[in-house]
Amino acid sequence: MFTTVDQTKKIIDTMWVNWENGVQQVYRTQEKIGEFSLDALKQQQDMLSSIATNQKQVEEEIKNSLNEAVKLFKENNVYGKNDEFVQLFDTWNEKMMGIVNQIQQLTSTPSKALLTLTEQSHERMYEAVKQTLENQNKLHMETTEKIEKFMAQIKESQNKFVSAIEEQTTKTAEKSQAKKKN
Repeated sequence: MFTTVDQTKKIIDTMWVNWENGVQQVYRTQEKIGEFSLDALKQQQDMLSSIATNQKQVEEEIKNSLNEAVKLFKENNVYGKNDEFVQLFDTWNEKMMGIVNQIQQLTSTPSKALLTLTEQSHERMYEAVKQTLENQNKLHMETTEKIEKFMAQIKESQNKFVSAIEEQTTKTAEKSQAKKKN
């Protein structure tokens, strides 16, 4: 059977173990949130890269389709007997290709610039979050070490205090017993 002092020591130890477990749980939760944040940012980066790749592919496909259409038209009209018509078509085609290229440039340049800017800012944000989490982990390690030392000191102080109370109680009980005998 436990004495009151033993029970008190056990309660104090349990209290500090629970407190320490709570602090560790907070750290683990922060760590998980950091991992989830980095994963989400990485997935967003992958998505932005995919969008950029798709945009380039679409532009290439449009360019190739236009070139193919012009090539097929020229091949089909090479045998035309009207050189003036072929020359007129070539002139018209050059102007249309110039216009199409300008339109493509005007429509794709802002979206390319926006996408590039988004990718760059996203990369900077990812690196900043990653650096913050690394700093947080470093601080966590330093803090954990200090907390462990602090906890050891508190436990030792509380055990000394409980032992001092036990000793004083024993002395008081002995004095009381001695007075009763006298």
